[in-house]
Amino acid sequence: MQPYLIDAASNLAVETHHYLIYAGLGAICALLGIVLMRAVAVAERASRRTGLPDWARPALGGALLIPIAMVSPQVLSAGHGALHADLALGASVGFIVLVLVAKSAASIVSLGFGFMRRSSASWGGTVSTLTASETASRRFTNSRI
Repeated sequence: MQPYLIDAASNLAVETHHYLIYAGLGAICALLGIVLMRAVAVAERASRRTGLPDWARPALGGALLIPIAMVSPQVLSAGHGALHADLALGASVGFIVLVLVAKSAASIVSLGFGFMRRSSASWGGTVSTLTASETASRRFTNSRI
């Protein structure tokens, strides 16, 4: 079984306007990604303003995930297998969009309330190392300009 095989046979030739549509779709997805990352930053600032200690913020984030997970338990997984099952079963576009929005909200809450910081320690601090090197690079670049 090949779980990610999508057969898209077509008798139509790919024309220039198709590439423009793909470029537009790519731009929309890029903008959505920027919006999501900004939302994570807002959620992180809000979680820091709560006054809770660092160790309690992920617990609050987990409590906030409960209502999102009640809408669709798929938001708690990586989602690849569940999305494939939804597509194979012929789920409606509305349901797929609902899962996308719910997974986005769950990601915002998870990252904003410190789930990544806790797990990055088990990764050997890879994420924090990248962030620190990126910050140092920006400072160096800004000081040279």
